[in-house]
Amino acid sequence: NLQDKHKTSPVHTLKELFDLKQRLPERVRLFAAYVQDKMIGGILLFICNAQAALAFYISQLAEYQQYRPVNLLCYETAQWCAEQELAYFDFGTSTLRGEINWGLVDFRQAAGAQAAFRDRMRLDL
Repeated sequence: NLQDKHKTSPVHTLKELFDLKQRLPERVRLFAAYVQDKMIGGILLFICNAQAALAFYISQLAEYQQYRPVNLLCYETAQWCAEQELAYFDFGTSTLRGEINWGLVDFRQAAGAQAAFRDRMRLDL
């Protein structure tokens, strides 16, 4: 989906994601939306610490967009975070190759999120 829509690749391989889930089972959670038996959307959530969770991957099948699976999953994921008494639900980045995706910012703000742009920092060792 990332390659088709944004001409980029995921940060993690599928093997790495399975490895993360095996090593940290309580910190990696998949929220999925289905039509009948077909998964049409998903959010992969990383629970970062006792206060925050990060929606690292958010995706849907374009041909099922009319069902708004991402809208539902954002609500369900935020609700789950609130039930876990997490203080923050991080929607993830709103940039693509360093450029702000204003449509994505608008979508997230319409869902109640507040934008916070952060600088990238690097430590050379």
